[in-house]
Amino acid sequence: MTQMNDRLNTDDTDKFLYRELSYKIIGICMEMHNEYGPHHNERIYHKLVEEYFERNKIKYLSKPKISVYFKESGKKIGCYEPDFLIVNVIILELKALPFVSGREEKQLVEYVKISPY
Repeated sequence: MTQMNDRLNTDDTDKFLYRELSYKIIGICMEMHNEYGPHHNERIYHKLVEEYFERNKIKYLSKPKISVYFKESGKKIGCYEPDFLIVNVIILELKALPFVSGREEKQLVEYVKISPY
């Protein structure tokens, strides 16, 4: 969570496309982290996030399939499943790791590039 907090303290917070919803999601994740700690696996956190979303009446899809297409032909080549699609505009990918490396960040950026979100 420290990495996320550091990033939120920059001037970039004004550039969020869905600022209010983004802050609400971040707040939920921080509350969950404070209440349950950092030592559970992703399946547990996934269920916890669902409970928090339900409690806060946030519409979401769990593990939606997002199609990936070959750019030249438009042929479907597969799907990827983010952890959550929130209000049909924000992808939330959970990681139960001591820190998020550049590899995980790059993976999420690629997911977003190939999706309509």
